[in-house]
Amino acid sequence: MQKGKANNVYDYLILTEKKTEYDAFVTALGGETGTFNGHTFIQAHSQGHLLELDEPENMVMPALKEKYHVWDLKNLPWDLNDFNWHKVVKKDNKTGKPAAYAVNLLKNIKKASQQARAIVIATDTDETTGEGELLAWEIINYIGWRGPVYREYHDDESSEAIRRAMADLHDVSDPQKDGWFVKGTVRQRWDFGSMPLTRAATFLVRDAGYYTRSINEGRLKSVMLSAIFQRLNAIKNYVKRPYYEVRFQDQHKHVFARKIDKNNDELIKKVHHENEAMAKEEQHQYQSPVGITIDGQKTVYQAPHTFTDLTKIDAILSHKGYTSKMIQDTYQLLYQNYHYLSYPRSDDKTVTEAQFAELVQNSKKIASLVGVDLQLLTHLAPRKGLVEQSATHGANRPGSVVPNSLDDLRKPFNTKKQQDCAIDIYTLVAKAALAILGEDYEYQHITAHLTDYPEFQCSFNQPVKYNYKQIYHRGKLPQVGAPLGQQATSFIYSGANSK
Repeated sequence: MQKGKANNVYDYLILTEKKTEYDAFVTALGGETGTFNGHTFIQAHSQGHLLELDEPENMVMPALKEKYHVWDLKNLPWDLNDFNWHKVVKKDNKTGKPAAYAVNLLKNIKKASQQARAIVIATDTDETTGEGELLAWEIINYIGWRGPVYREYHDDESSEAIRRAMADLHDVSDPQKDGWFVKGTVRQRWDFGSMPLTRAATFLVRDAGYYTRSINEGRLKSVMLSAIFQRLNAIKNYVKRPYYEVRFQDQHKHVFARKIDKNNDELIKKVHHENEAMAKEEQHQYQSPVGITIDGQKTVYQAPHTFTDLTKIDAILSHKGYTSKMIQDTYQLLYQNYHYLSYPRSDDKTVTEAQFAELVQNSKKIASLVGVDLQLLTHLAPRKGLVEQSATHGANRPGSVVPNSLDDLRKPFNTKKQQDCAIDIYTLVAKAALAILGEDYEYQHITAHLTDYPEFQCSFNQPVKYNYKQIYHRGKLPQVGAPLGQQATSFIYSGANSK
């Protein structure tokens, strides 16, 4: 490729997914136009998907239009080979006409492309779904681009990550060899192919006499509804079956019991008695109290195993009265406008080495902010399984900007509940991330059996050093329990089959 700019022709048009991503690239590369790594560039951005699949009846041969337009069970299922997969500009939900913002952005992108020798896809790096790739190629195809296409793979939206990615472009000029585009296309068509489920469900519900709007089904909803239905049936048909079992317990309440194989009906019948009298009859067969033999005692080190994510944050904070929407909107604003947090909807469970280095660099300030003892942050080497060479966005973590105080997190929000939500989200994410800088949790794993009845066994963990668990642990930390006693006494345990 010829370098340099002549007659307002740039080497690259850098196409980002949204305005915030565009702003990050402008900051990283020094402007809306300019030169980076010896190549001139101009930048443009989308606003999510600007195009969408046309209505089903508009993507088939004229003879099939009626079949795909009418909601009737006789027309289901669809034959996906009937469709040409034509796309149109995204419609305004109110007017049904092409959305003005989408029309204008497509015009701007096409105009910018006429000044470029190549397009660089700089949309979200959605390795799991390929959504960013699909979004970009929809635009590239729509504007009729026929030139080279390159891809940069930024780990996150920090200037360092963007510049590193722009210095390592990959040729993806053939979309059918661009794996992420293929993945995104398959996913989109799969979702489209599930639309008959919505039509069928809606038709059947209405036919049963219920007034309803569309009953949305799909790739996930159908499976979820089926799982819920099966579970509700299981609960509805549950019959409680109490049982009585002989167990032993030492003076420190360590319990010795027989291991039960759920598939061994003969053993279950032998151990789980239908009534207490039968259990007591078995109890008379054993000497009590009886001695204890220790089988093993080993030291175990447990490393922090993961960061938190948006789903966990939602689950943990919902009991405080925050809705899922409030949590997502609050997190998004702290990320998008202030860079206090990283990209929220990340599927990554790891961070890159550069992201880890940033966390280490900011760790003392973050720890002081959320009340973590600085003396616990001593594991400053990257942990395998948590720090990798590459990631799409990186796991949820504190952003590149550290607030000066927790009060800074309150300022963007009007209500006290939103302000409290912001602080709770940041504290949760920060502590989960800081935990990977703590030393491994250390405990003793102890196993034992009854000397005269070895089938009765006991195992438990005895904490030694909490380490990273002191940084991030919900609820009470495991208590340092009493050691094993020397003898155990039999008792009758009452239980029931699980619901």
